[in-house]
Amino acid sequence: MLRQLAESIRFIMRGRLLQAMLVVAAVTNFAMLGITALRVVFLVRTEGAAPGTTGAVIGVGSMGGVLGATLASRAARRFGSARTYLAANVATAPFVLLLPLGGHGWYLTLFAAGSFVVVAGATMSGVMTMTFRGTFVPAHLLGRVTAASRIFVFGTIPLGAATGGLLASALGIRAALWALAVLYAVTPLPLLATSARTRRDFPAQGT
Repeated sequence: MLRQLAESIRFIMRGRLLQAMLVVAAVTNFAMLGITALRVVFLVRTEGAAPGTTGAVIGVGSMGGVLGATLASRAARRFGSARTYLAANVATAPFVLLLPLGGHGWYLTLFAAGSFVVVAGATMSGVMTMTFRGTFVPAHLLGRVTAASRIFVFGTIPLGAATGGLLASALGIRAALWALAVLYAVTPLPLLATSARTRRDFPAQGT
């Protein structure tokens, strides 16, 4: 098993694009899980939003996932899979900065709008990533590469949540949100230095 896992990791490390996509997914997941751990406390305790309002704001943000999943394949056909992936990350990530700007009254719409766009982008990115992996990774390695990637990406879930709590304790909830939001916003920028910037579509196996 260790030999098979090492083989899948070597395959990932040989591909610069796969590496970049994996790192971006892991770091943005880390930052978003920290934000997720703080959002209810931020909205209810810091901003004084009622429970029902808080649920509505979070619900609106979550609906972005439905839009992202719906548009992913259409955008890939029209604009190309690589371009769609790049836009889903680089163009939507800065909207996360709207979350710590959320406040009383209509300012809560900033939190909802930012969440909606970011979740839509993350969902589209996930669809493009899985599609690329399925067409680029050899069949005999696909399961192992997928498993290794999931361990790396999903392993950031407890770390992100714990870091969010530590930052909130040390800096305050809004400052912690700002720190995590800035991390999320800048993480996709290195993708502009990969081949995704010049390609219309991701390469397929053997290309």
